[in-house]
Amino acid sequence: MTETVRLTIDGLGVEAPDGSTVLDAARKLGIRVPTLCHRKGTKAFQSCFICLVQVEGRPTLSAACSTRALEGMVVHSETEEVHRERRTGLELLLSEHPASCLFCSDVRRVSAGIAQTDFIGVETASTSPLRSEIRPREAEISR
Repeated sequence: MTETVRLTIDGLGVEAPDGSTVLDAARKLGIRVPTLCHRKGTKAFQSCFICLVQVEGRPTLSAACSTRALEGMVVHSETEEVHRERRTGLELLLSEHPASCLFCSDVRRVSAGIAQTDFIGVETASTSPLRSEIRPREAEISR
């Protein structure tokens, strides 16, 4: 018999197999925690910090993709702080990318299906608040 842990995410209780991550438990509940670097079947490496969540009793936010779900854990995925830090993380990642990266089809197909409007308020390329700040770095593109 597989051991399970019980935790609460956004006010909903869930049982998950021992060893599961907070991200696994959230997905079991149908709660969408966005990810960018996480890929199913690969080891989490916490490089994007887009999946941040707040775990009660912890002083800092935690990456849901690598935080082990523990018995009695209480997690919040939709707080103002969580949204602010996810946005900051995405803005930092995009600050070193060409503008076209923001709107290419690959970005739209990331594993979590991150909607641009969830993080940076972008509806179309022409309305991007970052469009004027991010410039393609043509000198670094090799042929």
